[in-house]
Amino acid sequence: MTGGADYHVVDSVWVGLAASALTTSLSTTFNNGSYDEEAWTLAPYAVWRISDILSADITMGGASGHIEQKRNRTTRQVAANTDANSLFGAAGLTARVRPGDGQWLLTGRVTCLRSRKLIDSFTESNGTFVDDDEANTSQAKGGADIAYEFALDGARLVPHIGAEYVHDIMDEVNGYANAQAVRSGRRFFIDPLGLYGTVDVSSELWRDDFQDHTFRIIVVQRLTVPGTGTATNPFVQTITQAGRRELAGGLQMTGADQTFDATFRAATIDRLRGPGEQRFTLNLSGDF
Repeated sequence: MTGGADYHVVDSVWVGLAASALTTSLSTTFNNGSYDEEAWTLAPYAVWRISDILSADITMGGASGHIEQKRNRTTRQVAANTDANSLFGAAGLTARVRPGDGQWLLTGRVTCLRSRKLIDSFTESNGTFVDDDEANTSQAKGGADIAYEFALDGARLVPHIGAEYVHDIMDEVNGYANAQAVRSGRRFFIDPLGLYGTVDVSSELWRDDFQDHTFRIIVVQRLTVPGTGTATNPFVQTITQAGRRELAGGLQMTGADQTFDATFRAATIDRLRGPGEQRFTLNLSGDF
């Protein structure tokens, strides 16, 4: 569950704070065990609209959690508990241009992130001591997207295609630091019906023994509460990745003049390996 609020400092700057609680439950088939973690996260962030073309964003935060894990559950079970703490930060710069105010839309974005997670040492139930462990991740990304908007039978369609370069500065995937991601899809807007959404697919390729493919569908229906100016948008979405399928639905409410925004989202996640998972998320933000 996630909640937060942001403050509109000046016309071009927003600052905010988000807090979240997360429960993870996994089956670790390689050791006939399980992994359960309960964690909370606190993350301040800021967004700066530098110009009509350029915007920047930054977030920093920390997380703390408690881990319970088991192995050899069907023979002689071994259990252990420990705590974990992490720090993270990310920054991004986005440029968006519509040449001649025409139908083409060009977008470029660069991002970098850094995180550090420390897992405390612990002693398993069979007396085995496990030393503390540290994971350091640092990654840089840069990419571009090109889109074209046109009208068709009362709808606005925006096909797009893009590519992104990914470089792992630390914590390389399978010892391979570089990857390229490609994506393509179509956004659609049916204004008379208040219906909009997106269909897209993306793939991260060219790593040793690792590929990631994501297929995503999002559909939103826009409604307005009479006499309040509040827009209510029920939505459904499905996201498919390697070994994972997510089906979600929810409701987004936006106040008049965008004075507040609230989103409730419920999702069920199926995995080829391990148990399923249910997630419920509430996001809140507003101008004060």
